[in-house]
Amino acid sequence: MACSGMIEDYLVALNRRLSGPGSVKSELLAEIRHSLDDAAEAYRDGGFSEADAQHRAVVEFGRVELVAEECQAELAVSHGLGTVRTLLAATVLLVALWECGRRLITGHWSGAVTAAQDTPLAGLAFGAAALSGIVLAVIVLAVLLVVRVMSRRISPRVLSTMLTRFNMVAILSYGTTLFLVCGLGMYYRPEAFHDAGMVIVMSVTSLVMSRLGWLAMQSLRL
Repeated sequence: MACSGMIEDYLVALNRRLSGPGSVKSELLAEIRHSLDDAAEAYRDGGFSEADAQHRAVVEFGRVELVAEECQAELAVSHGLGTVRTLLAATVLLVALWECGRRLITGHWSGAVTAAQDTPLAGLAFGAAALSGIVLAVIVLAVLLVVRVMSRRISPRVLSTMLTRFNMVAILSYGTTLFLVCGLGMYYRPEAFHDAGMVIVMSVTSLVMSRLGWLAMQSLRL
């Protein structure tokens, strides 16, 4: 039987209090709807009227404020994990891009024999950027593994806080590293940044880091 009356009002009120990934939010509301519908049906089978059955089901399920807190924690965890996975994919992409940038800066693809010797610091910095990306990818994989193992032992609220802090620190640290390396490269080899390849590298990097920063900021609002 479709939900109506108090159950529907309860779900509408709950929906207004929640924010986060749309698909996860829909799944949570569908599960709650199913639970309330089952409880109301049991009360109807026990002889209660439709209105009384729905009222008892809603009261039994809990105050909407408390249920919203629990659901919001679940949504925050889902968003945090999604950000971590996006960070992993972005890191792999940026490592490949910045390796291309290193080759452009050091002249390995330009045929300049002395370019690498003339800009050892810039080449080393770009190599360090790629290495830091690899290290970050390994850390992200470790975090995903730990979350998978410990998710049932840690409350959603604590887990979401941990993921939010990790994402903020990881994205800020990696973004700062890339910014500093870019500045060093522009100082030692400014002409390389006129190359179409470096323009692509920097443009994609800016877009990716902007997206990661937006996801991290969204985590703070959940």
